[in-house]
Amino acid sequence: MKERANWRTVVLLPFMAIAVYPAVGVDVKSAVPFIQESQELDKGTKDITKPEILTKVNPVYPEDAKKEGVMGDIKLDAVVDETGKVQDVVKQADQVVDERLVKAAMEALKQWKFKPAMNKQGKPVSVKTTITIRFKLK
Repeated sequence: MKERANWRTVVLLPFMAIAVYPAVGVDVKSAVPFIQESQELDKGTKDITKPEILTKVNPVYPEDAKKEGVMGDIKLDAVVDETGKVQDVVKQADQVVDERLVKAAMEALKQWKFKPAMNKQGKPVSVKTTITIRFKLK
């Protein structure tokens, strides 16, 4: 199902009103990149909870990559420290992906905030995690 823009602007002047509607049939979703993330903890952390995303900044889809139809999944390794800040973001080495998408994903991920991971005693701990950000044009 296609989403259509559903808005209008009304300007009131002393003697008339002007309503502005978007063009009929505009597919709003196709104009916006679909960005999805998934998260997995490093192996060996079975007694530790996953850090929870509190604030997520979506990457900016590079215009030239969007025009070229470049898409892909960017897997980033990062450390979420005991305060919930993202540290040490690096691209996984085994990937063959467009570096423009990698740069956009890394810049965004560095701005994310997490509720830190907790150990069995309920104390915040620093953990290494993998975040996958999907750049997909609809």
